[in-house]
Amino acid sequence: MKEQSDFTNVDNLTEGEQMDLNNDAQTNNPQTSEEPHSLGKFKSVDELQKAYKSLEAEFTKRSQKLAEYEKPNSWEDRVENFLSKNPQAVEYAEAICGEISSDDTLKDSDNCLEIAYARALQKQIVPYEELAKDNDFLDRYIYSNPEVTTKIITSYLSNLKHSQPVSLMGEGGVFAVSPNNKPKSIKDCTEYVEKMFK
Repeated sequence: MKEQSDFTNVDNLTEGEQMDLNNDAQTNNPQTSEEPHSLGKFKSVDELQKAYKSLEAEFTKRSQKLAEYEKPNSWEDRVENFLSKNPQAVEYAEAICGEISSDDTLKDSDNCLEIAYARALQKQIVPYEELAKDNDFLDRYIYSNPEVTTKIITSYLSNLKHSQPVSLMGEGGVFAVSPNNKPKSIKDCTEYVEKMFK
């Protein structure tokens, strides 16, 4: 039978197993009592050893799992996790890499990808006033959009309806007339025709 000192980590034993070990220690101590050795719920020393080995294996598995959770993820895992949460960030990969490589404090941060992505997006923001002057943007997103062009045309026609008509009458009710361009001679007629064909 194993003595109590053979068990490397008594804290990891169940309460029942600890009680069994205490009973063993008391029965092995000649000063405590004259009772025969008790193995508690175990029928033999071999069963106790098997239970201990099983308990030790389980403890080792749990310790390894705990160590895996505690160790930091690899860079590939971090990038994969980040991209699963932010799939559109692929378009800004170059800018994100530039942000991380240019800032030494950012490299050591646990959330460096998120910070670099936010910085890259912030640099892409253009004020509305500048966008309104950007012909490439207007051609791509405004003029080519049928809904927008329909709205522009409708607004233009509506403004025409509400605008003041051109006054054809001068003061006092006299109609405005165009200047008299009638030729008075053959020479004037020739000049007039020549001007038309130039």
